Amino acid sequence: MSFMRYNAVFLLGITTFSGAIAFGDSAHAAAPRSLNAEVRVIVKLKSVKNSNSGAQKIQSESVLSKRYGSRVSDSLRILETTTASEAAEALFALSSDPTVEYAELDQVISVEMGRKKKRPTTPPPTPAPPPSGSAVTLPAVPNTLNFPSDTKLSEQWSVIPSKFSGSSYGINVYPLWQRAVTGSSNIVVAIVDTGIDHSHPDLSARIFHNAGEAGALAKNGIDDDHNGFVDDYTGWRFDSDAGDGNDASDDHTHGTHVSGIISAQSNNSAGMAGISWGSRLLPVRALDASGSGYLSDAVRGIQYATAMGAKIINISWGAGSSSQALKDAIGSARAKGILVVAAAGNDGVDTDVEGHYPSALDLDNIISVAATNRTGYLESFSNFGVKTVDITAPGRTILSTLPGGGYGTMSGTSMATPMISGVAALIWSGNPNLTIAQVRDRIFKCSTILPRTTDRSRIASGGIVNAWNAYHQQNCR
Repeated sequence: MSFMRYNAVFLLGITTFSGAIAFGDSAHAAAPRSLNAEVRVIVKLKSVKNSNSGAQKIQSESVLSKRYGSRVSDSLRILETTTASEAAEALFALSSDPTVEYAELDQVISVEMGRKKKRPTTPPPTPAPPPSGSAVTLPAVPNTLNFPSDTKLSEQWSVIPSKFSGSSYGINVYPLWQRAVTGSSNIVVAIVDTGIDHSHPDLSARIFHNAGEAGALAKNGIDDDHNGFVDDYTGWRFDSDAGDGNDASDDHTHGTHVSGIISAQSNNSAGMAGISWGSRLLPVRALDASGSGYLSDAVRGIQYATAMGAKIINISWGAGSSSQALKDAIGSARAKGILVVAAAGNDGVDTDVEGHYPSALDLDNIISVAATNRTGYLESFSNFGVKTVDITAPGRTILSTLPGGGYGTMSGTSMATPMISGVAALIWSGNPNLTIAQVRDRIFKCSTILPRTTDRSRIASGGIVNAWNAYHQQNCR
C-alpha cells in the first residue's frame, strides 16, 4: 500500500463568455466551497473469505465506524478525518490490518484546477493536406443546410459538412444522419459530472427513466426496484455537499454542456443537434454547484452507472494521481461490457510521462481523448501521449446546451470526449453485438489522419474520429 499524495481532480472544459476564458468555470457557477475541512481516506475491505477470519472483518468494521465515522459503498469505506496527520495515521494503521485490501487518500475534485501547465501557443500555420490514403468519400449533401432542422446547426462546425463549416476536420457524422443513423434508445450513456438540466428543451426527452421505480413521477419515497436508491427515476447525485439524493440536476454548466454534444434532441426546429440523438442520457452527479467534489463520489457514480445498465460512461474530468478505487470501478464496468470515454486533460503535457487519470489507466475499455481545432491541429492546451492518449476529436469552440434552456460554446478535452461517446453510441446503435475491442478498433483505425506530423507522433491512433468511416468500416488503416 502506498501513501498517495494529496492531489486535485479537475473538470476539463474551458467556457467562453463575452470573449473571456475561465477554465472549466462559468457565469452560472457558485464560488467554490472548501473541501479541505476534512481529509478523507478510501478503504477497500477484503471479502470475508479472503480475511483470516470473519471476526477480524467485523472488528475492523467496528473500529472504523466508531473511530472515524465511516460510511460504506459496497466494499468501500470512506474515513472522514480532520487533518492530514490523522489521515496519515489511519493509512499507517490500515496498512497492517489483515482485513484491508488497500487504503488511499481521497482526492479533491475542483473545477479551479483546470490547467497545471501550458505549452507555448503559436498562431496555427496553414493546414497541410492530409497524407495519402486518408481521403474520405463524402455522400452528396444539399446546397442548403436544412436537415436536421435545428436552428443552431450552422454554429456546430464539428458536425456539419466542410462546405458549410469551412473545416475539413469535423467528425463526418452528417452523412450518417442523412441515412437515418441517429442512435438508439437502447444505448444509455452515463454522464458522471455536475448533473444534467433535465428540463432543457433539447435534453428533457433524452433523459433515462428508471422503469423499476413505480412511484417515479410522484416521488413515493420507496425504493421500488430495491437497488439501494430511493426514487432514482432520473439518475442520482453523489456530490457530498448535499448528500445522496435523487435530484441529479445541474446547477453548474459542465455536465449539461457535455450531455448536449452527445444526445441533444435533434431535427426539432430548435436548438442544436446531438451526435447520437436517439440515445439516452443517465445523469450521475458527482460534482457540486461549484464543480467541486471527491473522487470517491465519482467512483460511486461509476459503480451506479454500471449497475443501471449504461453502455458508455463519459468522464470529462481527470486526476493527477492514480487511484486503485477508480481503476477497480472502471474494471468492474469492463466486466459488464461498458466503454469508458475519458478526457486526456488540459495541461498541455505528455501523459506518458506525467500521468493523468483515468485516461492513462492501462485498461482496454478506456478511450482517452485529446482535443483538436478547425485546422485539425492538436490544441495547445490538450494533453497528448503516444502510449496513453488514443484519439482526438474537436474540442475548440464547441456549441452545446447550458442550464436554463440556453446554449453556449466551451473548449477543452471535456468537449472532445463526448464527441467520441456520441460516435460510439451510433456504432453500437447499428451494431449492437460488437465488443468493446471492436468499437475501439473502428474508432481508432478508421479515423481521419491528423494533418501535422508532430501531432500524429503524439497520439496512439494518429487520427481524428470519423463517424462515417467508423460506422461503415471504410477508409481504415
